[in-house]
Amino acid sequence: MMAQYSAIYEVQETINQMTQAAYVELQRATAVLNTEQSDEDRDAEDRAQRIAMSGMDMARSTESVEATNSRLSGKHDLSKLTPAQIDRLELGFQQAITDDRRLHRLYVYLEWLYGRLAK
Repeated sequence: MMAQYSAIYEVQETINQMTQAAYVELQRATAVLNTEQSDEDRDAEDRAQRIAMSGMDMARSTESVEATNSRLSGKHDLSKLTPAQIDRLELGFQQAITDDRRLHRLYVYLEWLYGRLAK
């Protein structure tokens, strides 16, 4: 029984680590889409976010936060990307798909482990 719990814990830990690594890699690959202004006044941005958040109710908080982040992040203009940036973006998406498939296999294995534990 303890060996089964240990195996489950190890798989869950592996999934957590792989998920974090995949997230970081995807963020690096999509960094070319960052259109935020580097000279933006951080205080003005913080005020705009606080104002947007002060009027939202908890039921719509995720939508409101996403809308605020989108507005503060600027408009993505893919036509301004260089061929190298497009290649980097494409490779990042391909890697994310591969990572997702690996994680899916681990989730299936984890489900099997939990199934064995229930027997």
